[in-house]
Amino acid sequence: MASGSLRKRLTGLVAVWILVVLILGAGVSFVALQQFRGHLFANAQVVAETMARSLDALLLVASEDLGRLSDELESLDAAAAPKLRAARFHSLFGAAIHLVSAEGEVLATDPPSAPPPPSDWLEAGHGISELQPRGAPGAGFSVAMLVPFERGGREYFIVAEMSAVGSRVGSLLREISQSRDLEVAVLDGSARVVAASAHDAAPSRIDSVLDLEERVRDGEAFVTTIGRCVGCAPGSSRDGSFLTAVAPLEHAPWAVVVQEPKRTAFAPLTTAELGLIGAVVLLLLLGLPLNRTLVTTVVEPLTRLSRRATRLQEGDLETPVVARGDREIETLAAALDDARRQLSAHMEELRRLNEGLEDLVAERTEALERRVVDLELLSGILGIAAEERSTEIFAPRALDLMLSTLPLEAVGLVAIPPDGLPRRFAAPDEGVVPWLGSDRGPPEGWRIRWLAHQGETLGRLYYQWTEEPDEAVMNGVQRAMAQALHGAFLFEHTVEQDSRRRALVRRLLSAGEEERRRIARELHDEIAQLLTAVRLSLGEVSEYPGLDRAREILSRTQTEIHRIIHDLRPSLLDDLGLPAAVRSWATSRLAAAGIDVHVEIDEDLELDEEIEIAAYRIYQEIVTNVLRHSEAESASIELFRDGDDLVLVVEDDGVGFAPREKTSTTGILGMRERAALVDGRLDIDSEPGTGTVVSVRIPIPGREEVA
Repeated sequence: MASGSLRKRLTGLVAVWILVVLILGAGVSFVALQQFRGHLFANAQVVAETMARSLDALLLVASEDLGRLSDELESLDAAAAPKLRAARFHSLFGAAIHLVSAEGEVLATDPPSAPPPPSDWLEAGHGISELQPRGAPGAGFSVAMLVPFERGGREYFIVAEMSAVGSRVGSLLREISQSRDLEVAVLDGSARVVAASAHDAAPSRIDSVLDLEERVRDGEAFVTTIGRCVGCAPGSSRDGSFLTAVAPLEHAPWAVVVQEPKRTAFAPLTTAELGLIGAVVLLLLLGLPLNRTLVTTVVEPLTRLSRRATRLQEGDLETPVVARGDREIETLAAALDDARRQLSAHMEELRRLNEGLEDLVAERTEALERRVVDLELLSGILGIAAEERSTEIFAPRALDLMLSTLPLEAVGLVAIPPDGLPRRFAAPDEGVVPWLGSDRGPPEGWRIRWLAHQGETLGRLYYQWTEEPDEAVMNGVQRAMAQALHGAFLFEHTVEQDSRRRALVRRLLSAGEEERRRIARELHDEIAQLLTAVRLSLGEVSEYPGLDRAREILSRTQTEIHRIIHDLRPSLLDDLGLPAAVRSWATSRLAAAGIDVHVEIDEDLELDEEIEIAAYRIYQEIVTNVLRHSEAESASIELFRDGDDLVLVVEDDGVGFAPREKTSTTGILGMRERAALVDGRLDIDSEPGTGTVVSVRIPIPGREEVA
């Protein structure tokens, strides 16, 4: 009856488990898939709104800059062109800039070849104009920002143009789209493309995205799917459906459009749906055989084993435990029977131990006393090896100690250096072993032990005994002598190993640079992307205690990650070479710390990778020392080629130091070591209170040497 009850419970539990898992899995998966779809749309909207806010900020800054420019103009004629040129180089609207009177007269223009602004732009009075063709047919299209101002009771305009192709807005959109599979565009109030991430040539006409025109004109933010790529270049091969997010701007009649192909955006959703269907089918297929197996192979054998376990508990250690069934049941029965036999054996062993406990204690005490003497011998051998590194001194002392401690009549040693001739030693004197070192073996009554360390033969130990010594002791002596000989031979090879050190250090530094490059790449591709995703997710939460603090911490974390990536392996060093990396590091470290930096760099240097890495790491250490210790207000950095040498000079006006007192510091030693690895030289010229000049000179190998 008990077996029948267990069988029914197992069958019911399996059925209920399958049903519950199916219901819960289907419900959770449905909700999760719907939420995931909603998150995709929300994330797309957040990306578009973030780009719109960033572009709004840039437009506001551009407008404020033009307003300040109007205040700074001293004359309202052609003499104002230099001011206009300086403003154009720093303005978002950098295609051209005009100074125009209220009557439409162009007073000054930069560049001089730019055509005058259309009258349609001046009629707007202020703000951002419509997209207009500029110059000859096919030359391109522009928008303009108009800033009115008064001077001497008359009204004037500053008109700054931005080209629809090649603008800084387009460059910003390209940088954003390159990090993901995105197409980004900016549309004007008529849904015409002002700038796009993929526009690499001037359009022959002004495109208008007619299906978005009305919603863009109304300033509506929305997410939808359309069958057209708004941000793709004319004639692009990209087609299909796109997840499209639109966000309007506040400071311009524009809207930002962010598009991602649906096959990319919804790829995880499709995979999850297929995985759910497969899991349901597999679960149903596994349920039936599982239930049958449990019912037919578990219940009855377990019942029999439980009865036998009860008898074991009652003290029956003689009757074997036997069960027939599946392998697991038989294994369990065998384990119980093995436990029965072990328990019976342990009970018998306890009885014997109790009978002879006093004799065992006495025997163990005597053995321990012998072990103390043996340990003193091994300790003595190791102590001699630690004191004396020379084989000529160590070997005789160790043999004398063995002769005085062990029951031996004589002992001999043949030491075999890896790169030298064998050496012979004997105690009490060499006369007792005249055959030592010959090709023939020892005479009768002698034993030999080979001394080896890590598989390498280092010597042979011969001994003649008065009574048989303890085998364990001789094994310990064998190991101790082998270890001592190994240490002595290593000491003799120190000079040769030191000569190989520089090659090893060079390989280690190369491996370190490769590891830095890999870590920087993984931080950029994985951690930085994850932090960006977290930041976008936080933007979905409108009100939550501590949210602003979390965003601030996340922003600082992203900044720190980017700094760590740059410190590990600056991309400029790999992409543009040493000159660009040196200039970037000076700006991001010294100039950012408030130090006035003067940089003179030969931009046409052609260097191999080993020299670039060595010079750059030395340069990083020099700049770090300037920031930490110099208290400098200004610094000068020079990088140039002098004949066949690369020369790097860093000078500061800081507190200086005494180089002779700092020669043993880790930083200076590391710089000298890196310079030496490429046959270079590092010189430091400094005194307390006079600033510091650090110069590095590295020979540049010729093309034949590099090949």
